[in-house]
Amino acid sequence: MLILWILLAALLLLFLILMLRIRVVLRYDEKIRLDLYILFFRIPLYPRRKKVSPSQYTYHRYQKRLRKEQKKRAGKKRKRRGDVLPASHKKPPSLRARIAYFIRLFDGIYHRFLRAFRIDVAYLRIDVATGDAAKTAVLTGIVSQSVAYLCAILDAHTNLRHASSASISVRPDYVGQQSRVRGKFMFSIRILSLVGIGLRLCYRYLQSRLYTNNPMTINGGQERVRKQAE
Repeated sequence: MLILWILLAALLLLFLILMLRIRVVLRYDEKIRLDLYILFFRIPLYPRRKKVSPSQYTYHRYQKRLRKEQKKRAGKKRKRRGDVLPASHKKPPSLRARIAYFIRLFDGIYHRFLRAFRIDVAYLRIDVATGDAAKTAVLTGIVSQSVAYLCAILDAHTNLRHASSASISVRPDYVGQQSRVRGKFMFSIRILSLVGIGLRLCYRYLQSRLYTNNPMTINGGQERVRKQAE
């Protein structure tokens, strides 16, 4: 009986972990600030704080950086002389084939990702200013319509939420000389959704690899004919 309770507690804990949301908060007020939140822990993503460690300035690290710079200079000299190392005999796939492969791989998955992806708009305030009253009025109308179209597109394809109708505002500033944008956005997705999308993506990848390597399929037959011709 005790083992059953332990298993139930482990399953409940796993379920709670999978239902957690990973949040990325974007703040913009003349400078961009990007933070990752997991539960109550904040991990700054941008701008990153540069950690200065005394171990970076040891003699061994200095020699390593020196060897890397010498290799880089030697590679540039070989390129200038035309003495390039021989490439592999296997012809790399074209850009069109790569794009088609990724489209097949992500077909039907990005819709699930966009539906599971939630955008919370805390506030977005745009003060339009050009120094000229007529230009400011025209530009305010263009910016307002663009923001409305962008919100409609995000609302149709993602899970868009905002605090109130006053959280998004575009205002003309007939006195100012420069426009100003301030905003705070939160992008979040559940861990369960990420796991499901990752598993589906792995299944699609393995399916595409098996389908290509199978000589009984069309792609596999074309690949076999191409290899025989080479």
